[in-house]
Amino acid sequence: TAPADRIKRLEERGIEVYRLQPVPWQEQLMALLLELGSRQMTNLLVEGGSLVLGAFADIQAIDEVHTFIAPKFVGGKDALSPIAGAGLADMATALNLVDVGINELGGDVHVHGFVAKTGEPEAAVQPKA
Repeated sequence: TAPADRIKRLEERGIEVYRLQPVPWQEQLMALLLELGSRQMTNLLVEGGSLVLGAFADIQAIDEVHTFIAPKFVGGKDALSPIAGAGLADMATALNLVDVGINELGGDVHVHGFVAKTGEPEAAVQPKA
């Protein structure tokens, strides 16, 4: 749905614009991932807010997590969570991480892990030196 002049400017700069069909966003996201896979692109860095991350969580397309937590607390009943979309509302639906590492990076806490496959036990957290 991007304006044609904007698409043209991108293409004039050598950027390939991949056009998606006007179908529900879940189908668009899956089509994009299938297209990238057909191009042998098997790793995708997704950086975004709760809506973007929620979209990937909703289609179960997250297999590795790098998250950075600032040593600050904000919140309230209307505060945004890290994952929106249909969401992961309780511990039973949480993304369980395995092979977890935690370290400090520039004053923030970096947590890295892989999403556990169904039935895979959670691993102990391994702090990094």
